[in-house]
Amino acid sequence: MIRLKRSPLLFRKVTVVGIGLLGGSIALSLKKNHLAREVVGVSRRQAALNFALKNKIIDQGTSDIV
Repeated sequence: MIRLKRSPLLFRKVTVVGIGLLGGSIALSLKKNHLAREVVGVSRRQAALNFALKNKIIDQGTSDIV
């Protein structure tokens, strides 16, 4: 079995705009592979943010992009 070396942390903070199927998958992959210290999600729908926070897909969520 081949084991891959874990890469060092590449980003301090990554913001994913749109936590739907695509954005949620990207955010989850960032966290799962330890590529970012903090993952922030932006969505217009509060339900999407709540789901992502509850399932630890993102570390913080907001609906305000500014």
